[in-house]
Amino acid sequence: MKEKNNVVAKAIIVVAITVLMMIAGFITFNIVFIKDANKNIIKSFQKKAETIVSKYPYVGVIHIDKINIEYPILEDSSEEAMKTSVVKLFGANPDEIGNLCIMGNNTKNNLFFSNLVKLESGDEISIKNKENKEVKYAVYDMYTTSLTDSEFLSQKTGDKREVTLVTETTKEDKRIIVKAREI
Repeated sequence: MKEKNNVVAKAIIVVAITVLMMIAGFITFNIVFIKDANKNIIKSFQKKAETIVSKYPYVGVIHIDKINIEYPILEDSSEEAMKTSVVKLFGANPDEIGNLCIMGNNTKNNLFFSNLVKLESGDEISIKNKENKEVKYAVYDMYTTSLTDSEFLSQKTGDKREVTLVTETTKEDKRIIVKAREI
């Protein structure tokens, strides 16, 4: 009887381990598949972005490795331009003293600034001007604010280079603001 109980217990353990391995495999497959699908969408869009600069003048290029974005920063801040890339909203140009304010849509599909909420203090942002001169910034503040608040546009930077990234929340009733200083 004891031997039969041991055999049953071992069988239950083997079945449990098999089920756990199947679940782990399923989760891993889905994570890899979704990540690859998102990378393909982003790569496809980034190729399209290369042709955008022929239609819209641009002031530079923004790159944020942590959230896998690289887009031209368009001079034109019209709704049509914002459907194709991020735009300079206000302020200094890349590589100038002041606060470069960049706005991007929250498209809910990992394009533009839809993943700004994943950034944390200390994360790096890179911006190159048209001459390919790069300035690196570190995030120092993140917050949400009302749609009527314009304080984030302030050019009072203490004679330093800053960048402010702006997008709307998913409910489109507030703005997400990410502030970064040159490092």
